[in-house]
Parts: sequence; C-alpha cells; structure tokens
Amino acid sequence: VGPAVSYYGTTTRRTPALFSLQTAKQGKGGSREMAKPEESSKKKKKKSKKKSSREEPMPAADDEHDAPCAPKRSRSNDDDDDPKREERRAKKARKQKAKLERLNSLPKVDADGIPFTKIQIRRMLRRVKNGLDPIPTEEEEREIREREMREKKEEERLYSAEAEADGSDGDAPGVGGEAEVKSADPSGGGQPAGEEEEDKPSVEQDHATRLAGLIEQYMRDGPPPKKQPTSAKSSKPVPDDYVCQACGNALVPYLGPHMIYDCPMKQTKRGCNQIAKRLRGLNAPSDHKVFVSGLPFDCTESKVKLYFEESAKALQVVHVKLLKFDDSKRCKGQAFVTLDSSDGARAAMGLSGQSWREVDEPGAKGKSRGKSNKKGDGDDANNAGKELKLKISKVLSRTLTKKGEGRQRKNE
Repeated sequence: VGPAVSYYGTTTRRTPALFSLQTAKQGKGGSREMAKPEESSKKKKKKSKKKSSREEPMPAADDEHDAPCAPKRSRSNDDDDDPKREERRAKKARKQKAKLERLNSLPKVDADGIPFTKIQIRRMLRRVKNGLDPIPTEEEEREIREREMREKKEEERLYSAEAEADGSDGDAPGVGGEAEVKSADPSGGGQPAGEEEEDKPSVEQDHATRLAGLIEQYMRDGPPPKKQPTSAKSSKPVPDDYVCQACGNALVPYLGPHMIYDCPMKQTKRGCNQIAKRLRGLNAPSDHKVFVSGLPFDCTESKVKLYFEESAKALQVVHVKLLKFDDSKRCKGQAFVTLDSSDGARAAMGLSGQSWREVDEPGAKGKSRGKSNKKGDGDDANNAGKELKLKISKVLSRTLTKKGEGRQRKNE
C-alpha cells in the first residue's frame, strides 16, 4: 500500500495498482498534477476567512433607528412572582366572588312560581350591582315602558317616509305618541283605565275636527288643484243625487262633486270582511253546516242540492261545497252543505245512513238514473254495483280536525 496523498482536501490511500497508474501520469505531465494540492490549500484559506467574517460580532450602530431590535423576552417562572400580576389575580378573584354572592342572593322564581330567564337574571344582576332591588317596582316598570314607547315613537318618526310638515296623517303617530307618554301619569300615581278612555277623543270628534280643519284651509288657501283622471274609474261623471259618505258633501263647495275615492276625508280599511289565517278555527263553526260523506265520484253540487231538497221537503240548501281531487278535479265523495237554519241542519243529519240515489237535474233530457255509473272505468265501474250509504254529521272546528280528534266521527 502506497503513501496517502491528498487531492482537493480529500485523503485517499493508494493501492499498488493506483500508485503505478498515477506515477505514469506524472511522468507525462507531472508539473500540472502536482499543482493541485497547492490550489486546494488556497481554497481552504478562503473558506476559513469567510467563516471567520461570519462569526465576527455586528458593529454598534451610531443611530438609535439603525440599532437591531432586541429579542423578545421569554416568559419564565420569575414572572409569576411579579407583584402587579399577583394584584391582578387577586382583583379578578374578588370580582368573581362578589358576582357569585350577588347571583346567590337573587330570587330564582317569580310570584307565580315561574323561574326567571337568563335575560331577567342578567338585568337583576346589573340592578343589584348598581345598588337597586333585583325586582323593579310598579313605578319603575311604568317608567321603563314609557321610555321604550318614547324611543319607539322617535324611531318611527325618523324612519317614516310619510311625515309632512303641514300636520298631515304622517305626523299623527309621532305627535300622538308623545301626547300619550306625557299625559300617561304626570302625578306619578296610576290613572284608571276608565278615565283614560274618557279623555281620549272619539272617532266622530276626530272626524269632525279634521273636516273643520280642511274647510278652514280651503277657505283660506283655496281648493287644491284638480288631479287628472288616471283611470276610467275616476273619470266617470258624478251622479246628481250622489252623496259622499266620507264628508257628507260638506266639501262640494270647494272640491265640486266628487266620488268617495277622490275625497280627502276617506278612510281605507283593508281586509275588513276576511278572517286572518292565524284566527281561523278559533271560533266554533256555523250550526247551519253539515259534513256529508259517501257521495259518488261523479257527483255535482246541483245533484247534492236536489237530493237533500227531495229527501225532505222542509230543507232548503243555501250552498254546497264539494271536496275534489287536485289532479282530476272530481268529487272525493265528501261535501260541506250549508242549510238555511239550524233546524234544517238537524233535519239533514237525520238522513244519515240512507242510500244515495241518482236524481235528474232540471233540463237533462234522455238521461236515465244510474246511467252514469254503468259507463266509464276505474272507480265509476267499481261503484256501479255498490250501494253508497251517506253519513251526515255536524261540522267540527278546525282545531279538532287538525289534531285528529275529528276522527271520532268514524267511531260514532
């Protein structure tokens, strides 16, 4: 094994074969091969200089802004001994203890035994913290209601787009609200409901006051300019004997003959003849109505009416409503029948259990009874040989039928 030779900073052990090969190469160009160890030593010196320059400390900055940022101070166990930190902990513990004491001192249920909600408990906590009783008195509740009403009226007045400066209807909610709040109880003691209602002006007085104000305004400023008719309804001529039900023709000298929908004294009330959806079913149904089941599928309103009137001569049917399928619009076999009186409804319920018979409609020629059942397919074909028995019962309330209690009719 030959001596160790270093090339470019690496040390290798030359074997005899490798040693002979390298000596042969050095014989041809030995000066060039022997210069490689010197070059490697120069590179080593350069690398050592670069490394030493990196490890040198950064020179101090002349300016405060050029100075490097100080490293963040890591939290250690010594911070737990900080007196300020201990003071904050103690203060937080005292707050939690005081809050727990206030919470334990609050009542849990009201006078009726109903537990308070979380919102009510928070309000009571704030009241106790401010030195007040947890439950407000009647006077405090009245003041709170007045303040909420006042804030609501102010908000409505701000966001109302119909407010006008000349004292029109748009200003009425705001002005009336303030008047009610101020006159609610100036002395601090409650006012009876009867006296408060007596102080309020009636509808007739308001109408007369408004009419007198309009007449005075028209006498002073003259009648308002006439509007161009926008539809055929408003362009109709007013009959000579027409009396406006809003003003009683009191504004005719100023506005001329006009219909009620052109009168400034009109009052629009929408939905007066309809029952709100949320109120349906609260009242008992009419005792003139009966529920009929067992009708044929090809039945019509006129046939049901004729059947009842022919079965009992004293019956007078006012209205018939068939329950129909949504897709085919054919009768489901059920109907609501309205009679002229409660006695007629009781007489109709006496027909329960009788068989249905075909009746001839007036004006129908050449149609024999039962002819419609013989033709057709499906349910009509199945009902051709069946005897349909009617079941007539009293109409139940919506609340009962929706809850399923109306099914008792099947068991009766």
